[in-house]
Amino acid sequence: MPTPSDGAAHLSRLSRRRWLTLATGTLGVLAAACTSAPAAAPTAAPAKPTEAPKPAAASPAAAASPAAAASPAASPAASPAASPAASPAASPAAKPAAAAGPATAKPSSAVAASQVMNWFAQSSQGGFFAGLKNGHYEKQNVTMTNVQGGPQIAAIPLVATGTHTFGMTGADQVLLAREEGIPVVMVYGTFQTNPQGLMYHMSHPVKDFPELNGRKVYVSGAGVFWRVLVEKYKLDKVQQFQYNGQLATFLADEENVFQCFVSSEPVILKRQGKEVGYLLNADSGFNPYQNSMVCLEKTVKEQPDLVQAYVTASLQGWRDYMADPKSTLDFIKSDFNKDYDLDIAPDIFAVEKNQLITGKDGYDPKKLGLMTDARYKELYDLMRQVGVIKKDIDYKAAFDSSFIEKAQASLT
Repeated sequence: MPTPSDGAAHLSRLSRRRWLTLATGTLGVLAAACTSAPAAAPTAAPAKPTEAPKPAAASPAAAASPAAAASPAASPAASPAASPAASPAASPAAKPAAAAGPATAKPSSAVAASQVMNWFAQSSQGGFFAGLKNGHYEKQNVTMTNVQGGPQIAAIPLVATGTHTFGMTGADQVLLAREEGIPVVMVYGTFQTNPQGLMYHMSHPVKDFPELNGRKVYVSGAGVFWRVLVEKYKLDKVQQFQYNGQLATFLADEENVFQCFVSSEPVILKRQGKEVGYLLNADSGFNPYQNSMVCLEKTVKEQPDLVQAYVTASLQGWRDYMADPKSTLDFIKSDFNKDYDLDIAPDIFAVEKNQLITGKDGYDPKKLGLMTDARYKELYDLMRQVGVIKKDIDYKAAFDSSFIEKAQASLT
């Protein structure tokens, strides 16, 4: 949902409709790519951190809100992968390999790797940039390249084809990918509370999700969260409009409801003196881990030391960022996202730290990056119940919590 750079005041970059078209097209060839040729070795990533190129179509006003990347087109329009090695059923083999080795395990010599974000560099990705800036990846023998996301970039296809070693996405997207036989595994759960929400004007409040019926709601109709909400709350009387990423559209009519990241658009508008509120989608029971990192199942099985080193360095980066965000935000602006609005970034960071990164009860460093079986099962059961996931899969194959558990143990 394009919003300028985690916090710019205008939302004029590439439209959400165009972003969805591009994302769907990319995912449409993904299952075929997974079966037609083996993924490139993850170690083939660029050796030096570089500034990622921005999409040519993007204008300076649109270093957009992470909301745009959190609700990609739903299930990939590809046929399930034919190879048994790529099927979800094959994935439990990844778990024993991951369990090997101490928490301090790292490659014996420097290994090149890369991680691609889900949107333009900003606060919601801060720990991964702090890990790079503060040398944590290097100390773990990982020569890391950070790459910005954007409207033309979808992380799961880029990881599945071996273009990047790690990629940022949401737990719902991982489950959909597994359903299609795309062998990605989540290894770091960034947002414990999903930041997606539905923003409204306080002059026309929405007290709970059933009250959306009869309202004008601007959403991406293909977004998983909206499909779940429609089915769960029988939202058959909503006046649904295609989300266009323009806050001017939201402001033009006080009866409008707009999809958002609660740490982004509401913060921007409140700073401008607008009275807005929001429903947090996580309160509906749909609460996938967001801005979380995945890699290939093959990487987990064949390079567990690399994955452990990556997760440990990422955790250290997030601890640094939570303690002192300013230097990392300056680094993001100077080396990656030139259009980033540093004036509002601290306000956004405060919401992320206090309500989202480790949950609604406030910041707890012991919860950074964690994933649980119960959370993944709850998400899978809900998506299966409402028909977003069409067939039974092994939800346990979608994540591996052993790496972050070891990393947490090593830093306590």
